[in-house]
Amino acid sequence: MKPFTWWQRGSYWIPVLLYAGFIWYLSSGPVGAPRFPFADKLGHLAIYAGLGFLLLRALACTQGAITRPGILLAILLTTAYGMTDELHQLSVPQRTADPLDVCADLIGGALGAWAYFRLNWWLLQRLRRRQ
Repeated sequence: MKPFTWWQRGSYWIPVLLYAGFIWYLSSGPVGAPRFPFADKLGHLAIYAGLGFLLLRALACTQGAITRPGILLAILLTTAYGMTDELHQLSVPQRTADPLDVCADLIGGALGAWAYFRLNWWLLQRLRRRQ
């Protein structure tokens, strides 16, 4: 099998960038009233789980494998982006920065990375059974 070209490896980062832009867009607008307690934190958790999933996918495809440092880097990058998003919200009218949102971002990023790892493991197990 031929190794990936730089463009093929780089193309795995396009969904990450688009998703990060979508998060930035969402955090640039006014926040609605919460529908139930901790709705904001669950929203952060879910959105950043998607980012953690995509980041680990991009890192794994760039490196050629899922590694422990890659998993930790995906979680770290997700959390760092969550921090920058909270700082961004300081300049948005009717928005505030909340350290607990960053905690939810971290947990979401870890869950997303774990979900990608497990999905990848499950798919590999299915492929091995077919052989």
